[in-house]
Amino acid sequence: MKRSLHALQVSAVFLAGCGVTLSQSDWRAPEGSNWAKDSYECERNARLSVGSGGRETFRVVRSLAEQCMVARGYSKVPAKP
Repeated sequence: MKRSLHALQVSAVFLAGCGVTLSQSDWRAPEGSNWAKDSYECERNARLSVGSGGRETFRVVRSLAEQCMVARGYSKVPAKP
């Protein structure tokens, strides 16, 4: 019993660590911004508000993190064809 509980806790830690990572090269930063702080806070808040799950959850978390970055004055760099 103790062993299975420990395995469950370890699995939860690994799952919680999975998620969205915003790439600085995909964004134009506003004057005086702090990329490390802003991206970390947006990613963390998005993960906390959605929780963990499958592919659809990943999309929702990414979308929320990107909306947060836009709200902080960042703009997404268009993808190159």
